[in-house]
Amino acid sequence: MKRWHKYLKENKDSKYVAKVVLFIGSKILFLVSAARPFKGNLDLPGGHLKHGEDLINGLRRETKEETNLDIGDPAKIGQEDNIVFYYGNIASPKLKNIKLSDEHSDFKLLTPKEVQEGNYPITPSFLKMILRANDLKNKNQPDSIDLIQSTIFFSILLLLVKGLYS
Repeated sequence: MKRWHKYLKENKDSKYVAKVVLFIGSKILFLVSAARPFKGNLDLPGGHLKHGEDLINGLRRETKEETNLDIGDPAKIGQEDNIVFYYGNIASPKLKNIKLSDEHSDFKLLTPKEVQEGNYPITPSFLKMILRANDLKNKNQPDSIDLIQSTIFFSILLLLVKGLYS
């Protein structure tokens, strides 16, 4: 009887949840919930971890189960109660490769602005983390002025080095 109890405990979901704000270009992959009480709400890939399961491994497993997508190394962006949120990018997958589980009825690719300005039902903590992830994404992308300045600097440096050795 003890072995059966251990099996149930190991294979039962824990109270912890991992979700990922998954960017595909400038848009975020949202799943549309199929079950009540959140039917029709925008959801993020991820879900309940199994007892003893690592957060990242659980997030990868849940994302694969719900979307058929493999995610790389997401970065933690915050936590609300028992939900840990991550941010990640995926290099333009073929949308036909997305296969939804029965937990979701559809998926949408939306910008954070479209979510804010649209009339989409979404959990407030999800919206908060989406905006945080978008800020991080924008901070991690070099500004076009920075790129121009860097190009000019390295061009001048190259000319100086070339002049020294001519």
